[in-house]
Amino acid sequence: MSLRAADLNALLPMVDFPFVYSAEQDVVRPTGEGTVQAAQSIDRYGDPDLMAEFAKEYLKQHRMLTSRGQLPRTFLEVMPSLLLLVTAAELGLKAFLLRSKGDRRRDTHHDLVKLFDDLDPPHQAAIESRFHGCEPAAGLSAIGVDPPQLRAILGTYADMYGGNHGVYEEARYMAEPTTRLPNDLQGANMVKAGTYPIFMPYLVEAIVACYPAFSGAERLRRAGAEVSKDESHTAASHGHGEWLLRPSSLGLAVLMVSQQDGMDNPNFEAFKAQHPTNFEADWGYGGSTLLFYNATDGQRRDGVETISGIECRVISDELVRLHTRDLNRLADRLEAINDGDPSLGNLSG
Repeated sequence: MSLRAADLNALLPMVDFPFVYSAEQDVVRPTGEGTVQAAQSIDRYGDPDLMAEFAKEYLKQHRMLTSRGQLPRTFLEVMPSLLLLVTAAELGLKAFLLRSKGDRRRDTHHDLVKLFDDLDPPHQAAIESRFHGCEPAAGLSAIGVDPPQLRAILGTYADMYGGNHGVYEEARYMAEPTTRLPNDLQGANMVKAGTYPIFMPYLVEAIVACYPAFSGAERLRRAGAEVSKDESHTAASHGHGEWLLRPSSLGLAVLMVSQQDGMDNPNFEAFKAQHPTNFEADWGYGGSTLLFYNATDGQRRDGVETISGIECRVISDELVRLHTRDLNRLADRLEAINDGDPSLGNLSG
């Protein structure tokens, strides 16, 4: 690899690598492996949205490796694109699970059927509905033939030769000795067969396409929230995060208590006991705690106040910044309240 010096500046924001420059040839030659920066950090809660973006990219790369309408000429042609496809499916399903259920150890496996079964029923129904609208499935339905079931499609990739030896392993390790198979085929002579994707790309497309509709922002918007993304941080607002929410649009008010006035104050726990609420956020807000309350029209107000001896900022009609994770959590909480869980506390003076 060599680059003209004039081309180097275009790469530097994304790729960093050690290099030497030859003035005589006016070329840059790398002297070692480079680094590609993700430009974002991953915290203890992970980033399901980034996981979903990876799923979309893997699906895109799968399609670049396969020619639509043209069957493969060799067995080996199928395997790289197949590995990308099942990886896209796994990442898409795990993005749903990480966003709605948090980090669970049982989701560290690669069984696509089990991952799909762990999804919330509304997520399953949306994916199934979108898949049934794709051309191959809709074409079968039009002639009176039921399209294949989603679990049957996923099961084709989840288990080969028994013992949960799925395509994820087989696409990488197909030529390994059969003594490593996890069943009574150990040591057998086998002519192995791969799985050729027909419906699976459309199913993965349905998974990644349904993911945004269940984001916290979209669910809150459907509940009437005024919420928007502002990564530039140019809008007048309070707090940290890339999302702007007007609490009053949901009939809510937020108390923002700083670390100095809150967590470092021995009376803060007594304050929270005196003013209980079922939702608060405190991770990634510069040490502040955000307490969410119901607010009737008469309780809506904005400004710095001292309530029960604790100084805090009341945010109703003004904008509060939130992180993506807390938008998801807030949507979960409000939906649970609609389903019968206890309500948030009421804002009082």
